[in-house]
Amino acid sequence: MSAWTDEELYARLRAMWSQSDPVPTDLVESSIVAIESEGMAEEFELLAMSFADRELLGTRGGQTETPTVVEFSGEDFSVVVRISSVGPGVRRLDGWTDPPTAGTVRIPSADGEVTVPIDENGRFEVAEHPAGAIRLWFDRPGGHRSSTPHFDV
Repeated sequence: MSAWTDEELYARLRAMWSQSDPVPTDLVESSIVAIESEGMAEEFELLAMSFADRELLGTRGGQTETPTVVEFSGEDFSVVVRISSVGPGVRRLDGWTDPPTAGTVRIPSADGEVTVPIDENGRFEVAEHPAGAIRLWFDRPGGHRSSTPHFDV
């Protein structure tokens, strides 16, 4: 049997570890930075995609614009959006949700909000939308709501 109580033994162990392997002074700050920077690779990829068409201006192949396809995924919901140009500064969005369920998708902007239906196959379309940064908000059956991060169309 030990001559120390549990509290005394734990105090001695704590003192030993504090002396031989102390907690780094910047542990909290480093942890916050690591947590906050999680997902930055995806955000950078979206940012790079939003400027990709601007880098090609003036090149020989720049006259025919190919559609851009982006995908957003969460734990229980995914969406694929095809973005194509229908004129200067105007984009068309075609989207598909997984799981395919009916609902609505909203696109808020400074000029108001565009709301379009999602059919029972999970498909939606926005025939014309101004080019620029947008965020899609999905309202699905059962009160389930999801959104994408901001991205450029």
